[in-house]
Amino acid sequence: MLLTDRRLIFFGGKGGVGKTTMASAVGLALAKHGRRVLIVSTDPAHSLGHLWEQRIGNAVTYLHKDLLAGLELDPEHAAQRHFADVASTVRSMMPEHLHGEVERYFRHAIDSPGA
Repeated sequence: MLLTDRRLIFFGGKGGVGKTTMASAVGLALAKHGRRVLIVSTDPAHSLGHLWEQRIGNAVTYLHKDLLAGLELDPEHAAQRHFADVASTVRSMMPEHLHGEVERYFRHAIDSPGA
């Protein structure tokens, strides 16, 4: 199989073009060749779980033996968690009287395009 030497494979494109289907098909084929595979989806519609007919969510869930697993990340939640972690780090480096300004800055940053 041509892809067995790859460590990372990304499937991208517009909605409805078969990214989840292709990722699952390639992942299953690789698992059948003995490779350990983790399919990570950032689709808020959780189409990976629908395809495999099981709830996957934000915990690694095995889909085929112990070689193929899936994980559905919520990009909104991940971004908010990241901003909270960064804000906490910044607060720890700032004087206490500026903590409110740090919070205000990150509230605006979260709502910015591309965040």
